[in-house]
Amino acid sequence: MMIKRTIPVLLVLLVSGLLFTTTALTSTSASYDLSWWTVDGGGGKSSGSDYTVSGAIGQPDAGSMNGGDYALTGGDTVYVDAGQYSLSASVLITAADSGASTGSVMTIRGVGSQTVLDRGGTGAGWHGIHLNGATYVLVRDIVVAHASQAIRIENGGGNELRDCTVWGSTAGIVMAGGGTNRVQGCRAHHNAAQGVYVYASPYSIVADS
Repeated sequence: MMIKRTIPVLLVLLVSGLLFTTTALTSTSASYDLSWWTVDGGGGKSSGSDYTVSGAIGQPDAGSMNGGDYALTGGDTVYVDAGQYSLSASVLITAADSGASTGSVMTIRGVGSQTVLDRGGTGAGWHGIHLNGATYVLVRDIVVAHASQAIRIENGGGNELRDCTVWGSTAGIVMAGGGTNRVQGCRAHHNAAQGVYVYASPYSIVADS
């Protein structure tokens, strides 16, 4: 099942429970269309001001994300369209945004090299994407640049970064605490300290990166 919406960039974007407003996420393009899809894992309900998806075929949903006009549940996929976005705050993904199992992960997916999140500085705590306590979240096909830590996974498990690129940061990808996380097919370059750094995160895997 697919739902597609075109939203002006000056309106609200929800990704993983974080409400992106124009102060948090803006495109540098003067004129921009942001296309949306949600792919539902089944069983639960996704609703907004002008749409509702309920009881789709598939594994029952688990976990939820809410904000603005959108409510997403475990098994859903949020697509972030191509564009260069300037972040004035970290993309924070917490335990409240979690999926529940390998078959019902929460997915955030970009368009590879065409989706760029630029944090705009490498000051302490200026992370690009920060998974803090989240479980079973998949982030894929997104570029994150110019951050303290481009992507940080902290105190969570069962998360995966797939085919992401991190560059121009103090550290590219950091996994700290938690465990059983996976970095698959990611690329790190031109980072000042580490490309991929793992500590106190048992059974985590870095593969083909």
